Amino acid sequence: MSCQNHSIEIVKQIIMAHQKLFVDIYLTDSPEIEAIVDQMIHAKLHHKSIKLYQYLMEAFLLSGGGDQSNHGYYAKQRVKPTFNRVKQAVKAADCPKLAGFETFNGCGYRKTAHKCNEPDWLSTCPLPAFDMKRGALNHMAFSLYFFLRDVTGRDFYAYVTEHFGQAGGAINDSLQSFIKKVTTIANVGPKLAHMALSGLFLTTYPGWNYRQVGAHMIAVDSLVHNFLHRTGILGSYQLDHAYGPRCHTPNGCLGIIHDLAKHIDCREFNPTLPPDFPRFVQYYIWAYCGQAGENICNGIKCKPSKPNPACVLHHQGLCAELPPQRLAQQAGNPFLFP
Repeated sequence: MSCQNHSIEIVKQIIMAHQKLFVDIYLTDSPEIEAIVDQMIHAKLHHKSIKLYQYLMEAFLLSGGGDQSNHGYYAKQRVKPTFNRVKQAVKAADCPKLAGFETFNGCGYRKTAHKCNEPDWLSTCPLPAFDMKRGALNHMAFSLYFFLRDVTGRDFYAYVTEHFGQAGGAINDSLQSFIKKVTTIANVGPKLAHMALSGLFLTTYPGWNYRQVGAHMIAVDSLVHNFLHRTGILGSYQLDHAYGPRCHTPNGCLGIIHDLAKHIDCREFNPTLPPDFPRFVQYYIWAYCGQAGENICNGIKCKPSKPNPACVLHHQGLCAELPPQRLAQQAGNPFLFP
């Protein structure tokens, strides 16, 4: 994929114009994350997944076609799924689907319809005991438990170390295969996997040195995709596509952001940052667009034939100002753009 100078300039301009966006704290370790990593490394085997499960559980609450309301619903519940609670529920259950990770993939539990693929066992099924907003979240919660128990052998630290090794190597290839494994968790796609794991991998802790991997974790949502479309970056790379699974491939948004990051030395903006930092580039694009960030480049602030006067790209004539993709079809699923 060749370097696109105009596209690089677009991204550099939004970074330079908005350096107040968490540049100084973006790589700061949090006590909560450090506690998770400490437990993963040093705890006894049957304790290693407790904090990690809770962290991933809450990070994956947007799974299954959900939205931010999932978090509010979850916060109100008195009995939330935890590693040990799900462990006990599985131990007491008789359903054959709850035997392990592979068999659970065929569970098919649906909250609203109150149906599953083993109806004879539904009356004693432990999934409904945890009141999640969507049945897909119940499915995710149990699938996550089985993933940590069966796939990683309750030792996520050893699982990561075995996959990535201690010396790095071809990060993008290793990361792509790692994310592919994580997305075998029910209702967890690449976007959520990258979002959840980036904070974990970007931390530094004695014995946990995967910041270089975390720096390459890119979460492409509709805001990031539509920024690349609206500004003309997708077109300049000749990689126009609908929002969907292709976004997280080398021939989609992920590949474009990796290429942009190769040509943007992030030390220009903060000398403590690594030079090749795709996660930083993706984060700035998201923050420039998102209502929780700068709230500049999105479908509310930037209308067709009515660009946002606060946009530095508009003022400098850098943006193609293409109309947003209103509705796209990808693999049979509709994706609405902001």
